[in-house]
Amino acid sequence: MSIKIRIMGFSGGYPDAGKPTSGYLVTYGDSNIMIDCGSGVLCELQKYIAISDIDAIILTHLHSDHISDIPVLKYALQMKKLHHQDIHPIDVYAPKTPENQLAGIMGDDNLNVQTICGDSSIDLMGAKIMFRQTKHSVECLSVRIEYEGSVFSYSSDTSFDPEFSGIFENADLAIMDCGSLDNDPYSNRNHMSPRECYSIFLHSGIKRVVLSHLIPYYNISDTIEEAAKMGYWPYEIAQLDTEYII
Repeated sequence: MSIKIRIMGFSGGYPDAGKPTSGYLVTYGDSNIMIDCGSGVLCELQKYIAISDIDAIILTHLHSDHISDIPVLKYALQMKKLHHQDIHPIDVYAPKTPENQLAGIMGDDNLNVQTICGDSSIDLMGAKIMFRQTKHSVECLSVRIEYEGSVFSYSSDTSFDPEFSGIFENADLAIMDCGSLDNDPYSNRNHMSPRECYSIFLHSGIKRVVLSHLIPYYNISDTIEEAAKMGYWPYEIAQLDTEYII
């Protein structure tokens, strides 16, 4: 058995032209798990599965670029139910804060919202899923999924933390926040640079790295240039609809 990870969106902050913000479809066994659901993600998702085939959603944090398609999803489920389609409630796992953002997600019969925190661990349809709080401007959680010997790790949004490597230990695939550049003097450092992603790779035993959460006003060539300064390492730049099998 294996884990499949498909990129539904990878822009950071706001969608670039034709490039939705954060969203990843994780499939293992017969289960379809969404991690984050940013602007434009539902449009991409339906190329591969129906909305009714979503089994669970993990929201790593409640910034708009990671949750903005949730209200659209709620409306879609309501419309389908009104037309007597077979809709099952979707389990949603999300941080407790900011409270006003969480309140906007809750209160819908079609979403079963449960809160998670930095030391949470859940068993979800045969997979062990662990969370760890990141260094970000709001409560934010990284994700590690273990399923039948395969490991997928996702940093979500974070500034660099030298002790952060544990969530990535021996991961077959790691998707990392690379929303910053060392050569940007105006960066607020809420995100990692290619050099910082490389540092985590170096200390974690990761087999393959995808640099994601790419800010639209940066040139991709600058991200590649900074990553290349580290010499050879198994990184690539996130691309829409790419599927990884681990």
